[in-house]
Amino acid sequence: MKTMVIDGDFMATKDLMYAHLNRVFSFPSYFGNNLDALWDVLNEASEPTTVEFTHVNAVVEHLGTYGEKLIELFHKLDEENNCYQVNFYSGDIRPERESTK
Repeated sequence: MKTMVIDGDFMATKDLMYAHLNRVFSFPSYFGNNLDALWDVLNEASEPTTVEFTHVNAVVEHLGTYGEKLIELFHKLDEENNCYQVNFYSGDIRPERESTK
């Protein structure tokens, strides 16, 4: 299983958002930098993948409605595509605490 980490802090503009997503997912050269193209390319995956989406609130702060649509896209991906598990965090990923005995 692959784990991909998306960081909303790197998404201050649409261009930076797509550049960050491209670094994370390694899109093919024909990728079209829009939400429909993102949906299509993400649904081409056949390997189980966990997506850790951090700083989700920053996406909405920077991109407004477009950021909300991006988050909705990843919620839909989590619900409809069995290859993906998407976790959302308002901040950094918090490591599990080691149990003390």
